[in-house]
Amino acid sequence: MNDPQLIIQTEALSLFKLFLKCIKIGDPILSFNPHCVIDTIVQCHCYGPFHVLIINENTMFHLFYFFKSTELNLAKIFKKMGHQIHNVDLSIRDHLNSAKITENVEQIMNRLSATEEEDIAWLLFIILRMLCRVALIGRIEFNVTQLYSITNSTFLSEIKRKVDSKHLKRVSKTWSGILNESRNTIQIDSISKLVFISAIYAMDLSRKLKTVFHDLLNYEMSSKKLQRIYIIYFTLVAFPLIDDPTYPLLHEILIELHGLIQKYIENPLFNRLVFKKQFLIIQYYTMSLSVLNIHVSHQDEQMIEGFSSMLSQNKWLKLHSSYITSNFLLNIFDNLQNRGSIIDTFIFKIKNLLQDLIEALTNDDYINKLISEQKLFMYEDVKTDYLMIIKQSFIKICFLRCELSLRLTSDNQGPEIFENNSYNRCKEVLTKTISSFNESNYLDKNSASLFMRWCGIISSDCSNSHSYLDDIDSLSDAMRVASISEQPNTRCGIHIQAILRWFTLIYEMKFIFMDINSKTDGLLLC
Repeated sequence: MNDPQLIIQTEALSLFKLFLKCIKIGDPILSFNPHCVIDTIVQCHCYGPFHVLIINENTMFHLFYFFKSTELNLAKIFKKMGHQIHNVDLSIRDHLNSAKITENVEQIMNRLSATEEEDIAWLLFIILRMLCRVALIGRIEFNVTQLYSITNSTFLSEIKRKVDSKHLKRVSKTWSGILNESRNTIQIDSISKLVFISAIYAMDLSRKLKTVFHDLLNYEMSSKKLQRIYIIYFTLVAFPLIDDPTYPLLHEILIELHGLIQKYIENPLFNRLVFKKQFLIIQYYTMSLSVLNIHVSHQDEQMIEGFSSMLSQNKWLKLHSSYITSNFLLNIFDNLQNRGSIIDTFIFKIKNLLQDLIEALTNDDYINKLISEQKLFMYEDVKTDYLMIIKQSFIKICFLRCELSLRLTSDNQGPEIFENNSYNRCKEVLTKTISSFNESNYLDKNSASLFMRWCGIISSDCSNSHSYLDDIDSLSDAMRVASISEQPNTRCGIHIQAILRWFTLIYEMKFIFMDINSKTDGLLLC
């Protein structure tokens, strides 16, 4: 059978089928030289009919267990051969038997579930990845819950060994195909699934970015990669709900991804991306800084403030700028009372944030677009293109729990009493602006004009302010109408970080993950 001339003859194919039957039986009396068998199969798979037969008959699975009892360590050889055999193109797609491959997948999964052996897990993902690559994953029926359990077990084992392997690449790509294309649908509907899939995607993105830096390759930010970023992004939103002892490695995985994204932003390749993709990456990066409590370098500060300033120059992007700035400020002023030397700088940053936020919420174009389209610019297609795999009811539950977590954190903190009138004035106005945003998505121009004057902010956007204030005897009267005390409310003990966190949470609910009618119930910041 090792004679190449025999391969092209009909008798050779019949003989090969007989050989396959023998190894399926697993008769211990039979004796084959494993190296000869491997060489033969490698030769045979180069020819169409043999290649199809090898795949349809689950040959690699049966070979693995036929020779498993031998003293020879053939695992690496079998893996290499498995990659070669299942690296198929569309030319043989129509010859693959969906019914047989369905049985093969079920056979491997049942073996894994029954014995908890991980030796053959690599073959399962090679086969599933092949099906994704040739667009057959939707024709194969299998127990997705069972696959999730197997993957979770195998994946955690890989992470504990800190193996940066191609196996993880196949896991990531396979699940992406299953989630996007397969009739064996699964939705992210629990924290454990969210953590599991996010960890897979984060590790795979990290691996790809390392390759980019090593080989100086262009990194194509495809729709699937954007989807992965949004799933990881939602994990950051839900991070207060994730128990660190239960998922001890998630933080480490996300920290590594953060560092690699930082390098990517600094790379000239980043500037080749279209603006919408640049925006998503910067938005993710600032969120990651805040949630993972990563030290903000001077370079980070310059980059984020520069990008945010650029956004604020565009009337369509002022609100986006406010969101990015809020996530940035959440990280750098966590202990303001002990940093009196920078209070003036902080107040300046808060005033800039207030100006952008107020001008954004009173902009007629923003209001009209939101009313007519029910979506914010830059996020029009996020839910339909990237978030369909996350169950909407689960998203809602996560935000409700995040809201509760934020309330409990605020209640357990001591009050923030800071004897600085300008700071307290800005904080009070910020809370009222965010409350209005929560309730209606907008801010009326009369209140906007009053707020900005009270904080000493000059804006050309509030052009109607003079006529409004002239109708009231004094600024003091106007402030009473708006329920603002003339003296800053030093009893507003909620921390500035909590106020900013409320804003980012509401923004994420309304524009990214839920809809513009979403709001927190009974929001009371002061």
